[in-house]
Amino acid sequence: MTPLHGTIPPAKNRPRVVPARQRTRIATAVGKQRDSEEDEDETTPPGILEICWPVIFGVLLAIIAPKIWNKVQELGGDVGLRLMFPYVLLSGRTELGISQELANSLPQLMIYLQFPIEGLITAWSLSRRVRFSMAMVQLAFLHGLGAFVLWILTKPGATHGL
Repeated sequence: MTPLHGTIPPAKNRPRVVPARQRTRIATAVGKQRDSEEDEDETTPPGILEICWPVIFGVLLAIIAPKIWNKVQELGGDVGLRLMFPYVLLSGRTELGISQELANSLPQLMIYLQFPIEGLITAWSLSRRVRFSMAMVQLAFLHGLGAFVLWILTKPGATHGL
């Protein structure tokens, strides 16, 4: 007679027995996961209007940008302009290595281009399937970065005597 302890398979080779109630839960969860994967595969890409609407909105804002500039200057002064139009103010800084003639004319062009450029950045983010809220965070970061650079350039001694 052979000993009984030699006939039991070791734990790693033993088949796993799953109770019937737990098997039903596992099968339901796997089925839901498969359904959600199939839904993701069948989604259609966003349409052109769903992606390009920020550019259209930026162009509409560019049309009234000088009026926005005047209103912000009236209500917020220099601080409001630095926060709302940082790239317009940066484009007129000679510290960035541009000539005086370009520094005089570039801000007039940039006041009309800032909003459409920001619309293009947002549309590019949305085309990469970034959520709208995340696209706005990215845009706010870029806007804040421009305001920060402008703030650094306006500090006393920032230009080192230029």
